[in-house]
Amino acid sequence: ASVSKLDFYAQTADLGGWTDGDGNIRSKVDIIIAADVICKRSDSLALAQTISNCLVSENGFAYIVCANAAHRFGVEYFVTDCTNLGMHVKANQVADFCSKELLIEEHSSSSCLGGLELTTGYVSGMEMTLFVITRT
Repeated sequence: ASVSKLDFYAQTADLGGWTDGDGNIRSKVDIIIAADVICKRSDSLALAQTISNCLVSENGFAYIVCANAAHRFGVEYFVTDCTNLGMHVKANQVADFCSKELLIEEHSSSSCLGGLELTTGYVSGMEMTLFVITRT
């Protein structure tokens, strides 16, 4: 397994792979993991196109976590952008998958240390969505 730099604005049409941060064409991958990468409308389309270029057709998964549209512009277009490129998207609230302790804004000795509210960019009431994307 390895990790590589990727600029989703540097991607072009699907060349059978994707362009890494050094300009090299790389093979498609089985798993993509990204978080908080949509902050404006154009980010949604660029990310969807990049996932389409990068992800293998069979048994490939992209896991993308973003704040909802109330806090990150463009997120509301992401499912449509992916679907228009022939991908299947399941979207679920992160809170549905994790201990509610991650979302407690006041810590007590019984709550987890370093909850979600302590992360950079978090604002009170922020909801996170997990998108799971596959190619169809």
